[in-house]
Amino acid sequence: MLKRTKEFITIVRRLYAREKKLIKQQNAAPVLPKNTVFFKGVEIIDSIIGEYSYIATNSIVCRCSIGKFCSIDPNVVIDLGEHPTNFVSTAPIFYCTDNVVVTTFCDSTAFDGFSRVTIGHDVWIGTSVVIRNGIKIGDCAIIAAGAGNWRCTLIYYCWQCSG
Repeated sequence: MLKRTKEFITIVRRLYAREKKLIKQQNAAPVLPKNTVFFKGVEIIDSIIGEYSYIATNSIVCRCSIGKFCSIDPNVVIDLGEHPTNFVSTAPIFYCTDNVVVTTFCDSTAFDGFSRVTIGHDVWIGTSVVIRNGIKIGDCAIIAAGAGNWRCTLIYYCWQCSG
């Protein structure tokens, strides 16, 4: 499972690079807001991080705005892209002209699998949470470890995984 996840992440990174949307400084320290900490293995792609926030080990944050005083635990994945479920196929070659496979069967892009995530101030996101595209998490929310696959706006809310 871990190997497949790493392969998926590699494909997504290639897609971002091909679309020239990858904003990542190679071999240089990123510019950090005041008292913001990124732990080992953290990747930030096209995102804004607020002051006094931290992102723990091995988390990936794509296309996201994160407020101040946020705590993001290890192995969190934010916005790695989605595929349509109402097309002929979920493969990008059927709906996207610029895709990781390079070949395409369409004349124009019919589905954009990437939309920004917004996380308010003073939010705690637990270990191994997956946050899908377009999610808006309000101020002072808590997302429990392992929660994922949801789509809503949360303000002063605690979300936990059931079962």
